[in-house]
Amino acid sequence: MKIVFRCCNSGYKDLSQLDIYALSHLLLQPLYDKQRLSSRGDQSKLDKVARILRSFGASNASVWRTMHEWWRDRTAIEKKTADLESLSRPYARELQGWLRQQYTSTFEAEKKSTTKAPPIKVTYERLKKYVDERDSSKVHAFLSSYGWPEDANFEEIIPGVLGLYLDHEEWASVKKMLVLL
Repeated sequence: MKIVFRCCNSGYKDLSQLDIYALSHLLLQPLYDKQRLSSRGDQSKLDKVARILRSFGASNASVWRTMHEWWRDRTAIEKKTADLESLSRPYARELQGWLRQQYTSTFEAEKKSTTKAPPIKVTYERLKKYVDERDSSKVHAFLSSYGWPEDANFEEIIPGVLGLYLDHEEWASVKKMLVLL
């Protein structure tokens, strides 16, 4: 678990880009093996592994791609082995079944959610309104989400924003705002 925590905190949100051989032997296989035997079959064990990976900040697509890489690794191992029963589970066919089951909910749902979102107009007037209202939480949320508007008049807005941040925000937020400049 430390491996996933450190990878996700260092910026590796897509675990499928890591070495799958090491990841499967050090993380995925032990995670799968430690799931309770009372689970409703291998699909729910794989669901639990996926849920654990998602809890570290990995996206659904990243988890699916990681499981896909694990399936490819398991397929290669099974092709080299004569007796499949001697291998530990999950078998490649079980992983493949899970991948098929999760594909639509992972990729089709993400396509639908990205197409439905209306574009948000980022305007300098909105930022100026938040600064004039002295609402530091809205200013911070605006700058964190959208950055500085292209038509921003920095000479006019910076004194108010800086005052708000110094008075009401944590030092980490102040540094983040300064970096965004």
